[in-house]
Amino acid sequence: MRIGNLRGGWITLAAVAGVTLALAGVSGCGPDSGGGKTPPPPPPPPSNACSGQGLIAIDPVANVGYAPIYTLDASGNAQLTIVDLTVGAANPVMGEVSLPGSDQPMATTYDSINRSVLALGLDTTNSNLTVYDISTKNHTVTSTIPITGITGYTNFGGIVMDSRKKRAFVAGDDQVGILNAGVNPPKWDATSVVDVSKAGSFFDSFSVNIATGIMFISGDGRNAIIDTTKTPLAPQSFESSFGTTDGTAFDPATNMMLLSNEVSADRSWAFNFATLQTATSPASADNVAVPGLGELAPLGEGPGGMTVINCTTHQGAIADEFGQNFKLIHLPTAPISGAPDNNGQPGSGTTADANSAYTIAAALIPKGTVDKTATQLGMVGDPNSLSIDPKHNLMYALADTEPFFHSWDPGSTTPLFLIQVDLSSPVLGASPTGGVDGKTFWTPTATAIPLP
Repeated sequence: MRIGNLRGGWITLAAVAGVTLALAGVSGCGPDSGGGKTPPPPPPPPSNACSGQGLIAIDPVANVGYAPIYTLDASGNAQLTIVDLTVGAANPVMGEVSLPGSDQPMATTYDSINRSVLALGLDTTNSNLTVYDISTKNHTVTSTIPITGITGYTNFGGIVMDSRKKRAFVAGDDQVGILNAGVNPPKWDATSVVDVSKAGSFFDSFSVNIATGIMFISGDGRNAIIDTTKTPLAPQSFESSFGTTDGTAFDPATNMMLLSNEVSADRSWAFNFATLQTATSPASADNVAVPGLGELAPLGEGPGGMTVINCTTHQGAIADEFGQNFKLIHLPTAPISGAPDNNGQPGSGTTADANSAYTIAAALIPKGTVDKTATQLGMVGDPNSLSIDPKHNLMYALADTEPFFHSWDPGSTTPLFLIQVDLSSPVLGASPTGGVDGKTFWTPTATAIPLP
């Protein structure tokens, strides 16, 4: 059995107060309201509307990706490579852009307000962070913004865009502050910085619901939230009884949040943040465990650790940090009341309903060709490299050929690839181990694009 894309998700998203305005900057033209003509469908949301921090930025206007590479420029600076994301492009790599003063990219995001890419870089002392504002027209750095008051770290932190409020959140190891994207170039507000370690967490992974303003921070199972609609920012501890969790993403249309287990189990958690309570500490929200369908060794830190949601299809993708496994998760397609449930989980004998959250299918990323040999790859994590293109329903990640369990490696000559996976036709109940019946597999259309 195959499941196609769910339709109508954008209609639901547009109905959420404030979200339409936030996402309107993706398209250069508005609806045609003259002469009784049928207006064109609204554009899909930008990938970062339903993703947490990540290494890959997608410009949805030009269909171009910005992906960090290990190769440093002649001056020892970190570089992003610019990639044509057209499926099957003969020569997808379009060039590179340097991040002067940094040797490690921490995260990138698409700024739909200024039609630019914001890249967060870390210097060689592993302490100082800089945001680079990159023009999507000529692929050059137009300004650099020092991020003061925050200590960087090689594995944790990132940048997440909130287009609704014309701002971005920049995080280091355990501190976060606000970058004003309502001006050009963006301006850093050092007075906004807060420390989430006081709420017991750190920035292994974080995401923001642009409809409600809630930020969720996951630090190896130690969770916290911030209501970013209130100033000054005030971190609050969140229930942390879900094992070693990491990757997190929101669906602003439904107020659902997906959190992935990292090392403890082939399992994720779906939360209904419409039930968020903050009156008692720790804060909490109704949730359900979502079991996986099986993963194939060798594993990285997973079978989870990196999480995104396509808020057009309302499906989540969870990838094995440093590994080869990923899985596709069905989430409610409209706001729900109460707790989500696991009805519809393949092999459970139950029927899906409006509150259902279940694993649709699991599979492996493609191999990369190295010296004409197909070679097993592991996805790059810490910092997270998973991203989603909601318009084309494509999953992206960086992957290399190093032994699993290693972090970003500036200057390495290890072959690095951009993984592109089509999520549109999963096989229900499939997994790399044969799924629910031991003989059901999903081999999605996918490619591994060699990077410089």
